[in-house]
Amino acid sequence: MSQVLSAATRSLDEASEVAAPSTAQAVESSLVSQRVRVRCKGKCGAQWRTGTVTSTNPLEVQVDDWDSAHCWDQVEAKHELEATLALSRLSLSSDVQPPVAPRDSAKPDSLVGFATQRALPRSGGERAEEQQTQALVSQRAAELNLPERLTLGLSVDAIESYIAALPADAVEQCNENRPTINGVRVPANGALNGYVNQWLVARFSEANGGKAYCETLYERGDPGVGVATVFVSWFLETPLATLVDALRQYLRLHPELPPDTKFWVCDFVIRQSSRKLDVTMNDVKKLGECVRAVGHTVLLMEPFDNPMPLRRAGTTQSLCGARTASRRCIHTQASGARFEVVMSAEQQAAFETLHWWMTLTRSRRSCPR
Repeated sequence: MSQVLSAATRSLDEASEVAAPSTAQAVESSLVSQRVRVRCKGKCGAQWRTGTVTSTNPLEVQVDDWDSAHCWDQVEAKHELEATLALSRLSLSSDVQPPVAPRDSAKPDSLVGFATQRALPRSGGERAEEQQTQALVSQRAAELNLPERLTLGLSVDAIESYIAALPADAVEQCNENRPTINGVRVPANGALNGYVNQWLVARFSEANGGKAYCETLYERGDPGVGVATVFVSWFLETPLATLVDALRQYLRLHPELPPDTKFWVCDFVIRQSSRKLDVTMNDVKKLGECVRAVGHTVLLMEPFDNPMPLRRAGTTQSLCGARTASRRCIHTQASGARFEVVMSAEQQAAFETLHWWMTLTRSRRSCPR
């Protein structure tokens, strides 16, 4: 996403053909009310100044400590994503629909279209390619001395089936059994998230000989589990429903992938135990090898304007790891693996709409007088 608002010729006046007047006015009003912070400069000088957007038609910025706003030759987001992220908090009136970002016509426009497309039989070549990818995962795992069980993953359908079978009071059960650390009880969970799920999976594992969820299902021959080809890095406070939505969104955006693609999700792959912490930690220590073996990492950016995964050591560890005592490196980069970012459908729509709007409001203005 380009964060530069300058060097464009189309102003909001010209953009009226694309956006309905009521929508443009509503978004403009909200943009100004949000006091979006940007940096700007005129073509007569190279010094960047910081200020606040006061108008989008025309685009005017009032520099800090200045008495009035002016049009500037160049206007950029003050910080990467900051201006765009401020727009994510827009409060449009209920009778106004935000502008819809144009989509690639080659991609399905809805999950209904996606489901129809996915229902088409896959060619033998596609299936062979999938099997080849899984074989490469197994080969890399063998080279890393990684147990087969740590290469497993679940399909989205399998994760949904798991969630549907959980007790209605799962969150309450987990909260009642919250541990106390250093004399302080850990905070209660407000939703069925990764922390609650780990507690639930630990109960499952302890009832199945200490084996991980995927490990147990794999031994039973469950078709919902298999060699993972996508490693999911996520923040455990994320609701499971959001995780599922994001993974479905990812499949929708990648129609070349089979609908039963197996995703590596820590809760289900790592042996969870609340009684034997060393059992869990032994698997956690192999996190870097898991990333390398799978060879394809997807980071769940939720929410996109405040990505919690990047604030947590656990998630960061799945992206970064120590090769030596003095050198940190990116697991994904070191192994030449593929790296992508995914959002839930709601966050993706918000991001695309705001990106489109920022592009729409680009304008080139003369220096302030």
